[in-house]
Parts: sequence; structure tokens; C-alpha cells
Amino acid sequence: MANIHLDMRKIKQLYRLHTQGVSKRSISKQLGISRNTVRKYIELLLKSKLTSEEVDKLGFEDLRILLHIDETHITTRHEYVFKLYPEVSKRLKRLELLVT
Repeated sequence: MANIHLDMRKIKQLYRLHTQGVSKRSISKQLGISRNTVRKYIELLLKSKLTSEEVDKLGFEDLRILLHIDETHITTRHEYVFKLYPEVSKRLKRLELLVT
């Protein structure tokens, strides 16, 4: 699923597996996430220059800050759809009247 942030436990597990030499493909299968997502988080964690033990010791909030994860992330597509909602809602109500 695009634009869905991983659970912090999975991110820690992902990095631990990577530092143990497990392939990205295998990590992807084990955790049930795409290889692109695995690659993305590995790159972010490698930039931090922290070991997997140091990452394991981080609290979830600290890890979220380190990875620049904003829980209120809304894409421009979401904003566009939200703006359309009142109009779509009106049209659906009108359609219900026509059908019944």
C-alpha cells in the first residue's frame, strides 16, 4: 500500500535483519512489505549511521523523528479528493432520490 507508514517495530526488525545480512527480497517476504519499502527504510537508517543495536534502543517517537515520519501525512491527492467530497456527496444524494 502506497503512502502508509510502517509500524516502528517492523522498521526495527527490518534494519536488524539487514544488518544480519538478510537480502532485501527475503526481508520483504518475511515482513510482508514491498522491496521498495524495505530499500527506502534501509537507506534512511544507513544515513543515520546508527547500528541496529542503537536503533533497537530508540523509542518509537525518537525513531519517528530520526526517519522524519509525519503521522499526519496527507498527499495532494488526498487533499484533492477531500475538496471534492461535498460536491460528490450532493450528487450521490440526488442520485438516491432518482433511483427511489
